[in-house]
Amino acid sequence: MFRFGIMGAGGIAAKFCDAVRRLEDAKVAVVASKSVERAERFARENGVARFYGDYEEMLEREKPDAVYVATTNNFHFENVMQCIRHGCRRCARRACL
Repeated sequence: MFRFGIMGAGGIAAKFCDAVRRLEDAKVAVVASKSVERAERFARENGVARFYGDYEEMLEREKPDAVYVATTNNFHFENVMQCIRHGCRRCARRACL
């Protein structure tokens, strides 16, 4: 099973969850937001098993196969670099979809 993580818990991330549900052998396993409350609500509403209030902690503990970066544009570079530092070499910015 291919495991996606999501950085950011907004509307575009929910659309990404919908798209992943259509794939065989893939799931959104974890979501992180700067707000743990927002991440928890997003996880509950979108059927995501795990959630974090810290991007670094999510990457360290969960080690997703790929990360969808759904944060605001001004954080994309920082978020992609976090993924690279944690060994996640596959990530997509929201503008790519």
